[in-house]
Amino acid sequence: MMRIRVKLDGIAEERKFHLPEMVRERKVGVQDWRQTTSILPQPLVYGREKEKDKIVDFLVGDAYELEDLSVYPIVGLGGLGKTTLAQLVFNNERVVNHFELRIWVIVSEDFSLKRMAKAIITSISGEAYGGEDLDLELLQKRLQVLLRRKRYLLVLDDLWNQKQEYWLRLKFLLACGGKGTSILVTTRLLNVAKIMGTVPPHELSRLSDKDCWELFRQRAFGPNEAEDEKLVVIGKEILKKCV
Repeated sequence: MMRIRVKLDGIAEERKFHLPEMVRERKVGVQDWRQTTSILPQPLVYGREKEKDKIVDFLVGDAYELEDLSVYPIVGLGGLGKTTLAQLVFNNERVVNHFELRIWVIVSEDFSLKRMAKAIITSISGEAYGGEDLDLELLQKRLQVLLRRKRYLLVLDDLWNQKQEYWLRLKFLLACGGKGTSILVTTRLLNVAKIMGTVPPHELSRLSDKDCWELFRQRAFGPNEAEDEKLVVIGKEILKKCV
């Protein structure tokens, strides 16, 4: 026991010693595990068809009648499927045909105007744009040239920042698009949705028991595998503990 205690104390001292160095090396941006893209990582998605259709109907219908930029927030707990729902909407055929530009940006914690402008330009052009020292004025002008009078859909995925002034600055910059331009936001925080949204937030519901089982079954047994009755019983017992 004494040896273990000494070892733990040594680890603690080592961490304390290296802490300033670790803080200096911390990079601002999106951690790898939080990175998302517009591409659906799996072909089968369960239980989100009605919600997808509701959002698509708004984007290609009601939003097109509005003169101002519309912002549609999707709110829900982590892992509930906000990003997956946004991907379904983003890749829907009606959405693809309706918008001149579709842009996907993963936000996370860094919501600075400079980073957002660079990220949106990069998403539109398909290649990295500018370095760290690029002037904000040039970034804003370049972005507005790309967006001006175009009907575009911008997805801002995984948004955390609750400072309204940050959003107002970006919103003013993005308001140069054509009629029907829309922004789809995903966030865990209801306050973010209230700050940004021009319509009431879509609060993501949990999957039904049936859809939960279909998802679990597909992952556990595979699409073409025969089901073992005993394993099915065990699987359903596991699901009860997950919901």
